Amino acid sequence: MTTLSHHDIIKLNEKELVAALKSMSTNELEVHANNIMHDLGGDDYGTIMKLVMQTLEQDQHAGSDRFKTIQNVLRDNLPNKAHMSDIYERLASIVMLIIMQKYREILSTKKS
Repeated sequence: MTTLSHHDIIKLNEKELVAALKSMSTNELEVHANNIMHDLGGDDYGTIMKLVMQTLEQDQHAGSDRFKTIQNVLRDNLPNKAHMSDIYERLASIVMLIIMQKYREILSTKKS
């Protein structure tokens, strides 16, 4: 699939979006996450990601829904509220993929 624009990330249907996101590099995902966060008033990608990670670490009890946790952190910490109801879901999907890819990178370097 060709590189997606910011507009594509917001407009694609869920099935196409998930397939496209899974094929992206961590850097591409971070660019899209940063752009969406910026649109929602977030001016510090690193701080928001750190907050997501800290919240996930604190919320490790059995049965916790990590996807919902990420959505809630984003919704609660990005100043501009989304006009589209699913924008937090889309952003949470991107953030979750970033975390998974970075975790895999860490594990693969430890095995080497």
